[in-house]
Amino acid sequence: MIKFNSPFKEKFLQFIKTKALTSSNCQGRYWKYLKDFDSYVVQQGFNQSVLTELLVMGWYPQRPNESLNLWQHRLVPLRRFGIWDLSKGNECFKVPGTGTTVWKGPSTLSGPFASRIRMFLSTFTKKTRKVYKYFTSLAYFDNYCKDIINDNSNIQLTKNLVEGWYKTILNNSEKTILSRMYALRLFAYWLIEQGEFAYINCNSTKTKRNKKRIFKSCFACKLKDFIKFKQNSGYIYKSSITILHNFDNFCVTNNFNDKTITKKIMDLWSKKRSTENYKSQLDRIQKVNVFSKHLRSLGYDSYVLAFNQSKNKALVHVLSDEEMISIYKQIDIIKNNKPWLNYTYPVILRLIYFCGLRISEACNVQVQDFDCENNKLTIKGGKNNRDRELLLSDDVIHLLKVYDKKLSRYFPTRLWFFTGENILRHVTAQSVRIKFNLAWNKTPFNKKVEKKPTVHCLRHTYIVNTIRRWMEENKDVNTLYPYLSKYLGHKSIKGTQYYFQFLSCHYPMVLKKLEFTNFIIPEVYHEKI
Repeated sequence: MIKFNSPFKEKFLQFIKTKALTSSNCQGRYWKYLKDFDSYVVQQGFNQSVLTELLVMGWYPQRPNESLNLWQHRLVPLRRFGIWDLSKGNECFKVPGTGTTVWKGPSTLSGPFASRIRMFLSTFTKKTRKVYKYFTSLAYFDNYCKDIINDNSNIQLTKNLVEGWYKTILNNSEKTILSRMYALRLFAYWLIEQGEFAYINCNSTKTKRNKKRIFKSCFACKLKDFIKFKQNSGYIYKSSITILHNFDNFCVTNNFNDKTITKKIMDLWSKKRSTENYKSQLDRIQKVNVFSKHLRSLGYDSYVLAFNQSKNKALVHVLSDEEMISIYKQIDIIKNNKPWLNYTYPVILRLIYFCGLRISEACNVQVQDFDCENNKLTIKGGKNNRDRELLLSDDVIHLLKVYDKKLSRYFPTRLWFFTGENILRHVTAQSVRIKFNLAWNKTPFNKKVEKKPTVHCLRHTYIVNTIRRWMEENKDVNTLYPYLSKYLGHKSIKGTQYYFQFLSCHYPMVLKKLEFTNFIIPEVYHEKI
């Protein structure tokens, strides 16, 4: 009879007795493969009779000379033992099935990073098949380090080590390369969180492919020339291309073959769609109107649709102090799948409010734009392609310094100040909006307002609170208005004067003070800001 020598000895004997296997062949396989696992446990030096994840992962992968059929036979006894152990109320990791996936790779961790890899894998609360893929990838990397490193003391995940490993796996398929480098990046993130140095490789990160816009309508050549003209003039001109491409498809669908834009085309294009709001409709019309004006400048008789920008303009939501505190409390506790994003979203949303920034301006800030010595932040390529410099207060400077120090641990040579989920790009405006909405939905004010606030409401709130503070301090608002307008990047002072209507709604007592002064609150039309 085969004897067991590991801490699982009593459990194995009780399990085989309980199963009461009638077939001698089946019973022989159970003894054989459980003995194989028993020997592995003794070899690894485990002294507890608990079927842990790390223990199973070391024995689980398919061996080099093992067929798929034998591999499945080897795992069945241990899987059934695990189910039996769970039924007894014991803590046990459930051994996964084999399916059709063949796991090939090292079965143990014995290199310089072995202990740290085990600690990293133990942090996963959900036991999915991804964990086994991470184990396989990191086990290959651990063996690679074992072969090239002689001194294991104070070993770090350096650039030379990571880049050398990257070169050795280039002969594999693209999917395998991405999978192995992704596991190594996750391990590097964890090392940095533990206070260790780790180099993060960016070469294998998937980048979003630039969509090729193909224009097919009668305006195809003119649209291409117009876009090229705008970009050569210094405009970024990215979002407008999408609208112009939709206009091109619209002309193809409706079989328009005119040489220039006619009233019939613009009337059909300007009709409100069921899936869009007034602002989206206005933006769509405006972009094509700009293209039409360009055609006029070239001598074509192109039609420009006249429309009222201030029509049906609703008041925005100005956040109260209680709402602001509640939002920032929620955004601070939201957990993200990438560790640095736990710092990014709270800081960028605070910066938007403290400086009254547009969301696109905050996302596009680069590291070189932040001048901590002179307390300055440079905003490049703002609305209407305007640049400006902002003076920052000491508390904002301290906030940005702390954030920059934390992000520099992950990406010492990063380009963007707010690194996004894709480590080669900045954080996207859409992801910031999603986190803001998630935080707002968790506040007690969620169902108490008619109109849900957006990230841009932080900018509105900053402007209204600044004007209110000036009035309460009896400062000359007429003198300070032009400075605020420049600080915000408004095209003219009328864009700033628009916010007085919010003071009358939210702070009527402040406006009452102005009745005794010579200050006149202007009536202005809304400027898109």
